Amino acid sequence: MKIALLHCKINYDNMEPFGILLLGTILKNKGHDVLVLDIFPGDKSFYLNQLQKFHPDLIGYSIETPAYKRISDINNTIKKLLPNVKRCAGGVHPTAMPNQTLRDLSLDFLLFGEADISFPKVVERIKNGKDYSNLPGLAYLKNNKFVKNLTAPVVKNLDELPVLDRSLISYQKFYLSAPGNIRGLFNDRSSEMMTSRGCPFDCTFCGSNVIFGKKIRRRSVNHVIKEINYLQETFDVKTIYFVDDTFTIQPSWVKEFCERLICDKIKLKWCCQSRADTLKPELLNLMKRSGCVQIDVGVESGSPKVLQVLQKGETVEMLETAVNNIKRAGLRVLCSFVIGAPEERNEDIQKTIHFIKRTKPSMSQYFTLSPYPGSPLWDQALSNGWLNNVSFDDSWSLKSSSTSHMHINFTPEELIQKRAEMEKLTAFRDNLYYLLGWFRYPKYMIKLIKSILKFRIHLLNSFRLSFKEKRQQIFILEMYKSFNKFLLDEALKQNNFEL
Repeated sequence: MKIALLHCKINYDNMEPFGILLLGTILKNKGHDVLVLDIFPGDKSFYLNQLQKFHPDLIGYSIETPAYKRISDINNTIKKLLPNVKRCAGGVHPTAMPNQTLRDLSLDFLLFGEADISFPKVVERIKNGKDYSNLPGLAYLKNNKFVKNLTAPVVKNLDELPVLDRSLISYQKFYLSAPGNIRGLFNDRSSEMMTSRGCPFDCTFCGSNVIFGKKIRRRSVNHVIKEINYLQETFDVKTIYFVDDTFTIQPSWVKEFCERLICDKIKLKWCCQSRADTLKPELLNLMKRSGCVQIDVGVESGSPKVLQVLQKGETVEMLETAVNNIKRAGLRVLCSFVIGAPEERNEDIQKTIHFIKRTKPSMSQYFTLSPYPGSPLWDQALSNGWLNNVSFDDSWSLKSSSTSHMHINFTPEELIQKRAEMEKLTAFRDNLYYLLGWFRYPKYMIKLIKSILKFRIHLLNSFRLSFKEKRQQIFILEMYKSFNKFLLDEALKQNNFEL
């Protein structure tokens, strides 16, 4: 059976679409013919040409909230082009809002939660012409009535999952290109991995456990090392970003992992996301010795009141100690901060600013708090009338700096302005290593110059806007975007493709 799996990007970052790559690998191993497409902005014909050549029997969308509107537009085009092909969807947004997703996109069915077990079963029944409507993990409309089956079983032993077949995306070279996905650093031959599923914490703004639940499931160290060896031998990968919600949630596992990297003499730069309450100095020192270069920490706020409202389960003192310990271990630390939380006032934002000035993170990222569907904050925002706009488009991205979807104690305009003011505090430090990175790789410096020349009119307009608003970050982000778009175009042309 021919299955096309589509993921839609709202920018030009080179993060691989993990979900559909894993499902595609599972289906391919079961003998199905699989096409995986990562659809980038500006792609008006490439994905359609690929679908027409492939002639799929089933199309599956992986949907995140910021890409929902674009997927809807793409789906409308596909319905006209391939009216007889079955269509389905999965991911965080469909899981959080199954009824609306089914009706908006007129899908044949939807998979909620983890689909590693449920989706292959659906495909087999479709292939054999059998009824699949009673399978766990499915939602669908029957006579316009919403039907949601029992939850599908999850994969308890993650070692049973295959290593991602990254060759399912033919323009793989783009995903390995610099600057990579360790935010703030510039690395060539970079990739990503996930070693665990589940998050036991209760942060109100996060909907992660909508898919993976709260119970931690973890791959064995042997299984992870096997994939690292595969990536290095097959793609010459030199840097890995671990996308686990909290990589260090089980310190004993991390200790074993680091010791294996050291014992096996695996030369690897790596980065992970973590929490303050899981980081001890001895573990940080071992992580450093094994090749770790940066740890990303969601600080969110320097105000004890706001941390409590967001149910972070951490104190300001714990967070400050963790940031200082990370730096003492010789590691970079990225801290993320949000403004616009319930009960937050000007004095709370000032406490966050003081935290930043005291700790001096290697890189800081700032966001206005968005209530994503599936998170407790979403339910709070609906019940309290805090929402400004419920059109799910790329303005819902964490990287958006021009929109605020929720206002409580500040107007949307005030939140956007306050975020911009915080951004200015650390703009030079946040971009320094990115900018220096181009000088370390002459081949990428040449590509940067070519990308600036190719998109010179757009970049000139961005520079003018950046100068007018006194926000250098506007121009720098547009320069990154143009650079990545240039790399993507180059990778596609090498495969005789074109957007």
